[in-house]
Order: sequence, then structure tokens, then C-alpha cells
Amino acid sequence: MTFTGDILIEPEQKEAICSHSDGFDTIFRNILSSFSLSNYIIGNLETPLAGEELVYSSHKWSFNTPDCFAESLKKAGFNLLTTANNHCLDRGKIGLLNTLKTLDRYGLEHIGTYAQKSDKEKIFIKDIGGLRFAFLSYTYGTNASLNGEYLGEDRYMVNLFQDQEREIPRKKQYFTRIMNKLHDIFKEKSSYSFHALSYKKQVRKDIQKCRQKNADYIIMCMHSGGQYNNTPDPYTLSLVKWLSKQDIDFIIGNHPHVVHLGKKTGKKRFVAYSLGNFCSYPGSETAHHENDSEVLADYSIILHLNFYEKSDTVEVSFEICKSIVEEDRIARIYSLYDLICKEEDLILRGKLLNDNERIVRKFIDNQEDTITLQKEYNFN
Repeated sequence: MTFTGDILIEPEQKEAICSHSDGFDTIFRNILSSFSLSNYIIGNLETPLAGEELVYSSHKWSFNTPDCFAESLKKAGFNLLTTANNHCLDRGKIGLLNTLKTLDRYGLEHIGTYAQKSDKEKIFIKDIGGLRFAFLSYTYGTNASLNGEYLGEDRYMVNLFQDQEREIPRKKQYFTRIMNKLHDIFKEKSSYSFHALSYKKQVRKDIQKCRQKNADYIIMCMHSGGQYNNTPDPYTLSLVKWLSKQDIDFIIGNHPHVVHLGKKTGKKRFVAYSLGNFCSYPGSETAHHENDSEVLADYSIILHLNFYEKSDTVEVSFEICKSIVEEDRIARIYSLYDLICKEEDLILRGKLLNDNERIVRKFIDNQEDTITLQKEYNFN
């Protein structure tokens, strides 16, 4: 089973793709070998597929991608897309509904956002290789303070960890920053969080349903974190700590757009705080950061969970990929291992090797052991 990081199509990518004969297919062409042994591939779709009438992406914080992108994801091998994220309402409730219809049309399974309440009440269970996997997808919010799309009685449309964001008065913002800073300082000494998790009851209810459906494994696809932060923020640390106590086997995080650490929490339990940007546009406004050389927003983890029929041990492995904007202005995804092996310029090769080591150390949270170049690393 394979998980990827954030899947985004920024305006620059969309404009460049329009003049290419292969369309969006060209983005994934060089990374397909990383999916070749996977029985099931999951990605975080962080853009609506809402239709041309609702205007395609032109703003750095508001997305909408042509429907044919779904076909390219299907061709690349994706089976399941998580849709509960902060951009799911970028084109309103109609855009959310159109996205679900588009994914259905192209035969892509999806979780996290729903057309009707009865859909939300169902638990998504997938039988793979004789094992039953339950998937959940939740988000910290929906950018409601930016897009003005607030849910009332139709809150069932999006799986939320907490109430949607609202405009915060300046005085309250100042107070919140102080409280969050204090929590950041004392988080090692206290389990208390200043951040609210409003919908614990709903999350627990979904987890209970997973077990009632005889799921062998429960996987939470978590959308949370500070964008371009080098480490998980206090809210996400608190959220993972709580989720880890709720009988969840795997927590797969996205949203920060950069790689954060992964952590084994048992012989069949694992947390990945953030897999980074799988499909993005390096150098775009949404990927810009004042300290970009440290953030490494053009890199991502491809995470593999390896299950065995007669064993309850799960092996975790990962690859590193990199998005590169090429001469035709299209950003394509490459295996970092392949890039290093093919690079003849010693200076550029050295930089890529250095980046590879930094990403590996960051994900395995190990600053001591020697890191050798490998296409796929085992998470020990």
C-alpha cells in the first residue's frame, strides 16, 4: 500500500500543461516505477475538480483544476483520493459536489467529503490481499475565513476535527499567539493543548464503526499542520497524541507541504506527520518560503506499507521524489535516486546527495547514523 503527499495544480502548472500534447499525464510519467509493486495507492487531492464554469485556478490560495486531471491520476495508478482538506470548499459546496461526481466518473474512490449525510455515515472499508482496511479522512479546517464558505446543517459534507475557521479579532489573535507559544515551550512537560479538538465524539464514533466492520487496520489520513514549518506545530502534535490513543493503526499526515518526521509506535503502528508536496510547482507563490533552501518544498516522501498474510508485523519503507520545473515550464516528478544516478555535474550531484541525506534524516529522525544512497529506505 502506497501513500503520497499533497497533490496540487497551481496556476503556473495549469497554464504550461495546456500547450502539452500529453496533458497532465506528463507530470507522473517518470515516477510510475515507484508505484509498480503497489496493490493500492492513496493520495491527498488538494484541489477541487469543480468544472470550468466555476473558474480554474488563478489565485495562489484558491484552486480548481480541469476534470481531465482525474483521468491522469487514474492512469498513474491512484485508487483512493482523500478530499477532506483546507481547499475542498474553494469553489463552494457546488464545487465540492462537482469534484465528487468527477472522481466517480473516472472510477476513483474518495473519502473525507460527502454529497449527502447517508454517505458520511458509511465507513470506507477496502479488502486487499485478504485484509480489511478502514480509511478515514479528516481536516483541521476549510479556509472558511478566506472563501467565506461556512457549513451549517450541511456540516456532514466535510469531515472536520474542529469548528471551521472564522475571522479572529486582532486582540484575540495576539492572545492566541501567546498561548500557543507557551504551549510550544511547555509541551514536553504537559499533555494539555491550548488547541481545541471540537469533534472528538464524531471521530471516536467513526473509529468504533471501523472495528464493528471487522477492520484489520484503521488508517487516518490527517490534514493538519503549519504550512512550510520545518517541524510539526503544537496543534498537530496534540492531535496525533490524541489519535494515537484511539485505536488507530496508521496516521498519515499531509498539508504542511514539506516533509516532517515519521515514527513507529508499535510493530504494526506508524505515524507520518507530513509526506510533503508530491505534485506541486516549485517556485510558485504557494510554494514560496523566505527560507526555501531549508524548507525543501520541492521534495516529497512516497510511503510504502508492506503487509503480510500470515504476520501482524508491518514493514514500512519509503522513497524520495522531487518536482522539477523544466524548459517547457511544466513541473514533473522524479525519483531523487534516479536524478542522482544520472547527474554528471559533480556540484549538482553533491547538492542532490546532500538534500537526500537531509530528507532521510528528517523523516527517520536520525542525526547520527551514516546515510547511504538508496532508491528505497526501510524504516527501522
